[in-house]
Amino acid sequence: MGGDGCEWTQLAAHLGQAPAGGGFRQRMISSRTFGLLNYVKQRVTLTEVGRQCIDQSSAKAGRVRAFLTVPLFSAMFDKLDGQPLPPHQAIEHQMMEIGVAPKQAGRARQAFLRSARDAGFFEISPDRMTKPPIEEVPAKSREPSGGTTDSDSVQGESSLDRPHQLVGALLAQLPPEIEGKFDKGLCLIWLQMMLSSLMLIYKDSREELQEIEVRLRPRDEA
Repeated sequence: MGGDGCEWTQLAAHLGQAPAGGGFRQRMISSRTFGLLNYVKQRVTLTEVGRQCIDQSSAKAGRVRAFLTVPLFSAMFDKLDGQPLPPHQAIEHQMMEIGVAPKQAGRARQAFLRSARDAGFFEISPDRMTKPPIEEVPAKSREPSGGTTDSDSVQGESSLDRPHQLVGALLAQLPPEIEGKFDKGLCLIWLQMMLSSLMLIYKDSREELQEIEVRLRPRDEA
């Protein structure tokens, strides 16, 4: 499809999926989490990072920027950069310290490592996480998934140093509205991510926030 944007239903048809289907919505939320696109009601547009990723000459740098746009992935990279990759259980424990719910740590760890490999963070060494060699990484700031630009480049400060910006990024990632309704499952995922961000800010209230997170879990997971 040409240009930088299209209608929600046009993109779904291009991908052969139902515009109101949960699979398509989840795909769109994941793309926005990585800062690749934005959507407002029925309009979907590529971000600067999204355009960079589809440009063959800049795709490698774009994948690095997209990976580091995800607050959890950026925080974990800060912990693991250049270090021998710890066992899976240790990675999950570090994620729980950041605020990931124990029931979700395994899935979050799998997504983190899979995304890191796709973005080239194990290109130099298969057991050490480092940024891949890139000839030129644009100095322009990373664009968060909501479409506004923060003050950090790819080499900028950790998202953990700016926890309040995590909340702003999540507010820009509200689940899409389709025909005046929101998907309950996606809203629950969003609320859990928001609670994890609040745990970084209000560390003295982490136990109270965890109690709220437990109440949000599906009954079969609580």
